[in-house]
Amino acid sequence: MIQYKKAESEYLPQLIDICAVCFNEEVEEVIPVFNSYLSVDMCYCAVDDNKILANVFLVPCTINVQRGTAKGHYLYGAATLPQCRGQRIMNNLIEYALKCAVNKGDAFSVLLPADDSLYDFYEKQGYTPACRAKSFTLKYDEIQTGGLDKITVTKTAFDNIEQLRFNICRNNIGSINWGKNIIDFAIEQATASRGGILCCEKGYIIYFRESKDTVFVTEFMCLEQDYITMLATLKNNVTALKYHLRLPPWLSENKADRFGMIRWLKTNNVDISTDIYPYLGMTFD
Repeated sequence: MIQYKKAESEYLPQLIDICAVCFNEEVEEVIPVFNSYLSVDMCYCAVDDNKILANVFLVPCTINVQRGTAKGHYLYGAATLPQCRGQRIMNNLIEYALKCAVNKGDAFSVLLPADDSLYDFYEKQGYTPACRAKSFTLKYDEIQTGGLDKITVTKTAFDNIEQLRFNICRNNIGSINWGKNIIDFAIEQATASRGGILCCEKGYIIYFRESKDTVFVTEFMCLEQDYITMLATLKNNVTALKYHLRLPPWLSENKADRFGMIRWLKTNNVDISTDIYPYLGMTFD
């Protein structure tokens, strides 16, 4: 008989194996994730005879509301063993995990579907595709640098980057705030892929190299009035022929596409504007 329960410490080897199988990763690639921002305490499982059939993680975060922030989580790493799919195990597990989250005081659940086909699945679970991001590519010659103020940057993270991110996002109701461990892991991943972070008092840019001539920016964080200057800073410090950018919805004039979903677990008094959509960011890629 399948039981839905909070993960126990002895389940860790199974959790690592399931993540490797379901996300087509090597075990050696999964272990660092558990050594950084994931823990057994965040995990909920479907178990049959002490064997995990499915698991999901609720990673703590906060959301901007009209009067401050509210506590919630990012639903992450939803995985079901291939032979156990199609039996509504994950549906039931998510509902169980969310009930536990409500009991802990969480006001919301946010997630990013692994691909577009899963938006329908999560809508049936009560999630709304509220978050947006802007993704597009600029060539080196398309980025203006002349006549702009120069910004002094450091290529390593500094202690208050979590606060810097919060200050930039704070007026964007519905946007998600991440803890230092999540931000640090994003930077570690970027650095491991020949990238890193450009920081300054106006914001920061996390990036990695997809190839010798192509840079992918996973998070570009600044206020609207600083966007052009920050873009020039990227060009001046990270040379590439092409820059694939993923921006929060308040930057640039490009179209904002859906990039994440929210489900409110308590009474929702938040008015999420359709003029400037909420921003998820930090998707651990």
